[in-house]
Amino acid sequence: MKTLIRALVLALLLLAPASARPADAACAPVPYCLFAGCWYNLLNNEGFSGTTCTPDWSGASITTSNLCSNSAAAVLSQSTGTFTQNFYVPTDVVGTLDISLEFATIGTPASPYDRILLELYEGTSLRKRIVVYTEDSVTYCHREDFSFGTNTYAGKTLQLRVRGVYTTPGVSYHVNTVQVYAYY
Repeated sequence: MKTLIRALVLALLLLAPASARPADAACAPVPYCLFAGCWYNLLNNEGFSGTTCTPDWSGASITTSNLCSNSAAAVLSQSTGTFTQNFYVPTDVVGTLDISLEFATIGTPASPYDRILLELYEGTSLRKRIVVYTEDSVTYCHREDFSFGTNTYAGKTLQLRVRGVYTTPGVSYHVNTVQVYAYY
């Protein structure tokens, strides 16, 4: 049941109207409330379409892409392998820290070593790593949802590192959106 509610909230997060956002909604953390609860969207520029907010993505190689709904996508390839963003988790956050990743695969991954890594750092310490295996997965634009789990993230400044690992020639990823959110 909790997974169903989480999936519903994620879907509604993408559809939440601008009127549901506060006046300072241009920069994260942005609070949302619907019938399933209240949560913060913790990242700036989740769709790589530009922002005046700081911090923004660092190291992201942006391309025009028609593979997903956005016209902009961050490319993960052998030459542009990692992008990061620092973010703050408000002190009233309880429960899990969750992440949603929407991406398309270019080429055909032929190895279990072709994958995307979602790494959560606090300072120089790796707190959690999520591995998104792409071998034998769909290559069209799709979304995958994960959890960094319940931990003591409230009141912390963290860094999300998104990086690709490749062994199959020609494989790359167009990342359409990255959302990190937490309930309060």
